[in-house]
Amino acid sequence: MVDKWTTDDVCNWLQTINLIDSKEVFREQEIDGETLLGLTERMVQKLFPTMKQQVIFLKELERLKRSSSMEQKCCEPWPAVFSLPDFPPELNESLQRKDPSFKKKEKSHLRSLLIQVLFDSITKYTWYPSHKIYTDVLGSLIKRFPFLKDTSPSGHDTLLHCLRNKFKKERIPLVHSSAVQEMKKKFGVKRNALETQSLMALSLKRRYTPVIS
Repeated sequence: MVDKWTTDDVCNWLQTINLIDSKEVFREQEIDGETLLGLTERMVQKLFPTMKQQVIFLKELERLKRSSSMEQKCCEPWPAVFSLPDFPPELNESLQRKDPSFKKKEKSHLRSLLIQVLFDSITKYTWYPSHKIYTDVLGSLIKRFPFLKDTSPSGHDTLLHCLRNKFKKERIPLVHSSAVQEMKKKFGVKRNALETQSLMALSLKRRYTPVIS
């Protein structure tokens, strides 16, 4: 978590947002993670000589705070038995009548809505789902609504592709080695060098609006 960062961690973060020239000032002021989260605009003005640097820093700091807040919320362990969430009325009615648009090759409003609901359900636990998590969620979905099954061996490759793409689009990269290690420990997911340099940042308010799948 950001509030546990050392001054070195903060300096590493400064490098990722192209403000590494200010690292010595941060070291002199002994700015660690807890101090970083408590900086005010007046303090920032003293740390950075130009308005451009101040604007960049404040923008990235706000993004980091949102990321830290979301990380703290994603702390529940994945359940032994996953239960599908309650679906919005429009979606539930369409699933009950086996609407064919769920299986269209082109983009579909209903499929996008379904992916959004599943996405929101998973992010209560993690923003980096493992293969097991995807299988638990989609397996439960196919069991309840068999008509969604596709011709792949798993029966849900199409939905898996859509759901994975949704996570990729929603995650915002924040390159920071210490934070990445925390994420790996918390969620137990091994990733390549590029993927492990991503952390979540998303507004806590979510609407079930159409997205491109």
